[in-house]
Amino acid sequence: MKSFLFFLGIFIPFILQAQTTDTEDAPVKSAEIDVVDLDAMNSPSFERANYPGGEQKFYRFISDQVKYPARCMDEGISGKVVVRFTVNKNGELSNFKPMKTVPSCPEFTHETIRILKKSKRWNPGKKGGLPVNSYFEIPLMFNLQ
Repeated sequence: MKSFLFFLGIFIPFILQAQTTDTEDAPVKSAEIDVVDLDAMNSPSFERANYPGGEQKFYRFISDQVKYPARCMDEGISGKVVVRFTVNKNGELSNFKPMKTVPSCPEFTHETIRILKKSKRWNPGKKGGLPVNSYFEIPLMFNLQ
């Protein structure tokens, strides 16, 4: 039986493009719930979102959950996947978007997103002590050993 290793890189806030935030007068539309406040993320007072218990606990969660896709293991496929996602004001993860995939094994991307969806609520990012939506990118390396 083959064994495998996976590597989780440091997760970092990711900023792609400017988007607007809700105004007090406008009703919140469902599509706006996870709009990232990029101004807040660029602020010196921004505190990034984090997994309850810290990075090591998050790495342990990933390690406990990851399942190397059987087809990719049988075919000896390894590779790195990067997924961007939103941590909203409530600490929920959403808007999963593959930024880097392994074309010969799309199952790596599916597995990464499956694990992230199982994650418990995060502590949201904050600006001035108030929760804000923020982006993250998670690199995950699937490697046969």
